[in-house]
Amino acid sequence: KDTPMVQVVSAVSFDSNLTVDADGVVVPFREIQLAAQVSGRIAHKSEKCRPGFHVKEGEELFRIDQRDYQLVQQQLESQQQQADIDLEQVTLDIRKAGDLLKLANDELQLQIREYERLKGLRARNAITDADVERGQRGVIAAQNLVVNNTADLDSSRKREYRLKSGKELLNTQMEKAILDLQRTIVSAPVDGVVVQELVETDSFVQPGNTLVVIEDTRRAEIRV
Repeated sequence: KDTPMVQVVSAVSFDSNLTVDADGVVVPFREIQLAAQVSGRIAHKSEKCRPGFHVKEGEELFRIDQRDYQLVQQQLESQQQQADIDLEQVTLDIRKAGDLLKLANDELQLQIREYERLKGLRARNAITDADVERGQRGVIAAQNLVVNNTADLDSSRKREYRLKSGKELLNTQMEKAILDLQRTIVSAPVDGVVVQELVETDSFVQPGNTLVVIEDTRRAEIRV
């Protein structure tokens, strides 16, 4: 029986391009639904914010009415300035209360020494009981002065703590106000093509309302 002939060749490297013909669909790599982050009236809408128009990353597409957010920021700035003035005043009050407390303590020590001296004199019958009682009343008055000045100092320190806490709250509110003002400008997050617009100028939007849909054109997928 005849054996079929088989041709044997040596393998060589393939340097040419390999072309494969296939049917497929080009789809965007991602589709971005750009939504509002603050509420307000659409005061400006870009002419490029129409289906089929190309937009660049960072390009302004919408501007929400900024007046309310600017007023909030101005009001907070005034409150911050007043808080600074109040803190300066309470710092002076603390310093004054501390000085008065020191003087009151010095006065108390003087009255105590005077009282002890009067008691010594009374023991030798050099003065009357009324003189000793006057010295005792002087000690009591000095003690009351120390108590009152201590209370004033504590009150000023507590007020300082409240003012500092309020100032920190104002700073946080200011950061939020600045962020809200920045969010009134809605810009394109990527280079892409507008595929859908959902609002027009003078429309009122709430946070979360979709304004426009953009397809990211930096990359694409081909489904075959």
